[in-house]
Amino acid sequence: MKTRAILFRLGLGAAAVALLIASKATLADNAKDVEEGLQKLHAANQLEINAGRVALQKGTSPQVKSFAQRMIDDHTKNDAELAQIAENKGIAITGKDFDRQVKSGQGELDRLQKGSGERFDRAYMDDMKRDHEKDLKALRKLTEKAEDPGVKSFLQQTDATVADHLEHAKSTLTALESRTANRHQLTSPGTAPTGAGVGE
Repeated sequence: MKTRAILFRLGLGAAAVALLIASKATLADNAKDVEEGLQKLHAANQLEINAGRVALQKGTSPQVKSFAQRMIDDHTKNDAELAQIAENKGIAITGKDFDRQVKSGQGELDRLQKGSGERFDRAYMDDMKRDHEKDLKALRKLTEKAEDPGVKSFLQQTDATVADHLEHAKSTLTALESRTANRHQLTSPGTAPTGAGVGE
């Protein structure tokens, strides 16, 4: 009986140790994923700021320029908050994941630089809609993995901001499409000029 009791206790001890090791491994994996995600967020902020600056120079629509200025302001603020949290928590927000994301975004910036006129407006806003949809999905996955309350709270606030940016991008795109449709209607053959009704 004593032998069985000892073996039982040893078995429980081994199970507890195995569970502890597995738990630490999970925490380590989550910490690595969070650091990778924060590096990508840092790069995304830089992309939105730089794209916004291009849009201020090349945009033709007041709505597009207003959106671009908001991107510069909001992502500059978010990036400063991210840098402060990373410093406080000892998290590196520059590294291979940051570099890879910056390199990936450079193609988008190069393409925007070549655009002009209304085509630029549409291309920029299409990019913003797509980028914020992608960023929102990544943020929500990252928030689930964040163990630190401060980091999780920051990510939740960022999520709300990015979701609002996405809605702003969609409404700006709708305004651009409406403006283009109205212009086409006015310039289509057979369309009567305003004030020139039938029988006048």
